[in-house]
Amino acid sequence: MKPPIRPSQIDARLNALYGQQILSYVTHQTRYNNLPKALFAIRKFLPLKRDRPSTMERLVLKKLALARAKIYRYEGNFSQAEEFLRTEALDEDANLDGVTGRYRTSQLAAVLCEQGDPSKAQMLLHDEISTLEKLNLSDTYGGRCLRLSLAEALLEGGSLINAKSTYCGLKELYKDLPNSSGIERLRLSVGLARISHVRFSGNEALTNWQQALMASESCGWKEGFIEMVICYSMSYVQAELGKSEKSHALMKKADELAKREDHQYWLTGLGTYWLDFVRRSIREKK
Repeated sequence: MKPPIRPSQIDARLNALYGQQILSYVTHQTRYNNLPKALFAIRKFLPLKRDRPSTMERLVLKKLALARAKIYRYEGNFSQAEEFLRTEALDEDANLDGVTGRYRTSQLAAVLCEQGDPSKAQMLLHDEISTLEKLNLSDTYGGRCLRLSLAEALLEGGSLINAKSTYCGLKELYKDLPNSSGIERLRLSVGLARISHVRFSGNEALTNWQQALMASESCGWKEGFIEMVICYSMSYVQAELGKSEKSHALMKKADELAKREDHQYWLTGLGTYWLDFVRRSIREKK
């Protein structure tokens, strides 16, 4: 995908449309882990009147600020991501876009979890979800993302029963949403797999990790960082079930992926706490 070209003749409306094109390009590059290209493209957009951007330009600026915060998070720069989410991505004058606001909350919750403060993330999410429930909007895309974030925050905080209940409620909902995003299903599958893994539910954990692997592949991330973490996790579970040959095969694949894959922080906790935890568990079992 080539970066968009700024029109030679431009007004505020066309400039905002140009910004939307940049946002699409940034989203594409971020999805395929081309983070430097994505950051470079974000810096190319400016409102025509920097002191008085139009409403459309302001909305684009906030979305690009969110995209930048997401990139910082994916790089593991959690404190920088939080700073951006609390400043540049926050619009104190008006709620220009409810979906964008909910996405910002979801991103901020993830960053708080990564920095070891899941309780603050839970409070933030509970407030937002309660508001959506009163409006009958908790099953919308934005509502589902917030509920997934809440499940992740509960999981990171060690509230496994409440986390599983939240995940299972979403799993029932997704049965009626065959066209929901693959990333949503991946987050759901990984969360359920982690819960069954730490509760020593061997066969259930293996099934959930296999579903997570399929979800990752459906997102176009076959043989990447996420698959590496899943293979390490499945290797441990297979060893626990006494299937040493399958465990060794999975371990070998994970080690091969680890040699060529950069560290990623796409799913809350997976590239930080969980990867360290499962590797340590494997070492202790040897």
